[in-house]
Order: sequence, then structure tokens, then C-alpha cells
Amino acid sequence: MDTTVTKYISNIIQSLLGTTGAGGMDFTVFDFVRGIGVIMGLCILFVAIIRLSKHGKTQQMFRYYAPSTTVLMFFAGVVLLSMSGFLEMVSTTLFPQDMPLDPIKTISEYASFAEKAEEVDIAQKYLIFSLLAIVGFISLIRGIFLLIKVSEGQREGGIGQVISHLIAGVIGMNAATCFTILNNIYDFKQYFSGS
Repeated sequence: MDTTVTKYISNIIQSLLGTTGAGGMDFTVFDFVRGIGVIMGLCILFVAIIRLSKHGKTQQMFRYYAPSTTVLMFFAGVVLLSMSGFLEMVSTTLFPQDMPLDPIKTISEYASFAEKAEEVDIAQKYLIFSLLAIVGFISLIRGIFLLIKVSEGQREGGIGQVISHLIAGVIGMNAATCFTILNNIYDFKQYFSGS
């Protein structure tokens, strides 16, 4: 029973990863989300360039373009274009590691660990870590968009929501490291084993 559940969990993680190679697709779910982020970054940069040209003109029809929004649009566009580098920089700063963060490699390692796991609980832990990596990346993108909306004065979310999304995204991408840190501080294994 445990081995079949472990195989199912491994298959779920493998489907998140995608079957790259001759018989499968050549991109993963993470690559798809990253590609959408790059396209959105190009669009935001294009809108920021158009807004930049309107700052020098006199106001027409009482339309005011906030300079802070234009600056944050440039920042958001550049971050979305180079999201992998930005994510690696933030992750290495907050969670020093020997190897740089590569989400696709991390998710594939989770898939192999889940397949080799003897207990269902361990396989579920790796499934949760791989899902948190993808959800954390999406949370980073959402936080960047909320940053633009806050600078425009729209009340969709305040600066607290922006900071929450950015921090949650970084922690989600580094969930295994955060779990290890918390386990070293609070010794969670004694609660999981029941002793």
C-alpha cells in the first residue's frame, strides 16, 4: 500500500516537472510560469516607456502620471525579465547554500526522493515542497504586480500585502531550507514521531 501511494506521489511531482526528453514535452510547469513572467515583464517595460514619454507633456484631460509608478514599473519589468537571477540573489542572501537555487533541479530532486521514500509521510513532504516552489514563484510575481498597484494609489492591497507576498514567495521557494532551520531550532521530529 505504501509503495503504491509513494509511486502516485512521485508521479504527481513528475507531472509538475514535466517529462522532458524525446517522448515528452520540452518545458516544465515552472518554465511555463517563468515564460509568462517574461512576457508580462516586457509588457510592463513597454507601458513604462510610454508613461515616461508622457511625463514631459503638459497634462491633458486632468490625467496625472505618478513618477513613482513609472519607476516601479521599470523595476517590476526588469525583475520579471530576470526573475531567475533575482530569485537566486534573494535566496542566496537569505538562505546561504552551497549551490545556487535552481527550481527545476530542486523539483526533480524532490521527485527522485519521493520515489525512493519508504514511508508515505516522507513522500508527501516532498510533494508539498515541490508545490510550494511553484506557488512561491507565483507569489513573487503577484507581489511585484501589487507593488505597482500600491504606487498608483489603488486600494487592492497595501504595502503590507506586497511585503507578505514577496516574503511568502521566497520562503515558498526555499521551503525545505526553512523546514530544516525550524527543525534545528524547535526539533519538530519529536512531534512527528510521537516520542
